[in-house]
Amino acid sequence: MGRLRRGRLLMVAGLVVLSAVLGLVRYQLEPRHEYGDTFWYARSALIIAGRPVQLATVEAAQLMADERGLEDPSGWVKAVTEHDPRYVAIFDSRPLYPVISAPLVAVAGLRSGLLVASLLAGILFGVTLGWFVEAVTGSHLAAAAAVMLGFALPSGTWFAVMLSDGWMLALWTTTLLSAARYLAVGRRAWLAAAIAGTVALYATKPANGAVLVGTLVLLALGGLIFRAGNRRRMLEIGAAAALVGIGQVVVFAILGLPGLETTLQDLLTAHFTQPDVDNLLGRLLAKDVASFTALARDALGDPILQLLGALLLVPLALQRAAWAWLWLVAALASCLVIVVHPITTEVPRLLAPVWVSAALGGAVAVAWVARRFQGAADPED
Repeated sequence: MGRLRRGRLLMVAGLVVLSAVLGLVRYQLEPRHEYGDTFWYARSALIIAGRPVQLATVEAAQLMADERGLEDPSGWVKAVTEHDPRYVAIFDSRPLYPVISAPLVAVAGLRSGLLVASLLAGILFGVTLGWFVEAVTGSHLAAAAAVMLGFALPSGTWFAVMLSDGWMLALWTTTLLSAARYLAVGRRAWLAAAIAGTVALYATKPANGAVLVGTLVLLALGGLIFRAGNRRRMLEIGAAAALVGIGQVVVFAILGLPGLETTLQDLLTAHFTQPDVDNLLGRLLAKDVASFTALARDALGDPILQLLGALLLVPLALQRAAWAWLWLVAALASCLVIVVHPITTEVPRLLAPVWVSAALGGAVAVAWVARRFQGAADPED
């Protein structure tokens, strides 16, 4: 085995250990490990693992009751029949996290299986982000800094809870890495990986899959407008992403899975407890305007933290490379999700991908500083 290959394997092993340790630390620091959606993912994982539907419902309900310190789980059991089938179907369109969790649930139990699945997402996230940083900066220190920032910033929360968001962030990072490497080296394997990642992202959180498609299409348009040197690759990956987006709409329609219209109806009818809305876009715009102040307040809930995030994105803006602009556009595009989901309590989850780009920007800054110190330490010839 060559020295270079051995060094890369050691680096990956180090990133695995670092990510696992940071994921466990983050678990200990998180005040809660479940959210309302956890019930539906837990139920799906149990059904996939072979539990009868009724028993899976009861076990998932008991998990929620235990996590919230409640004696009676019957409210969660009733939720399955009391909710509109369209609401339940929303979770059917997000199968990846339950599919990954199912074998772990069968072996380790419901709670442990769901949490281990999230930890595995954190490990994939850390290895992917660290590997990419080392590839673009040549700095092991920067790679480690990227992983530490990724877990320390608000993005780290989602690797310690029983939700699909951890896998969304892992696939988001993996897909952007693949797209960035294709732009840099032009190998078709990276293009295929980016396409596969986008498909997997749609199977995890369709809204984030749509945002990623929009990001890649915007990058392609930017390459055309500004006549970028690698605009052909930008166009290829933008076209591929657009085809995946169109394919997702077609497949969801064939399978009867909910699309954007159903999601908006869910939002505007309080989970289908109110009559359906005719003018979806008009009502959505009105809700955006009415919620603007509250959304801005929640988005800027911790001004110091938000300022830190903005500063961490600056190194990406200063890079003269397509990969940096890809990650920056992805961060900005993620903010647009709030427009189609103006729920103040959901802001931290919706903005989670922004913190991935912030972690990358911070790692780039660490690489700059490390090179400066190394240059200052080197003796003059």
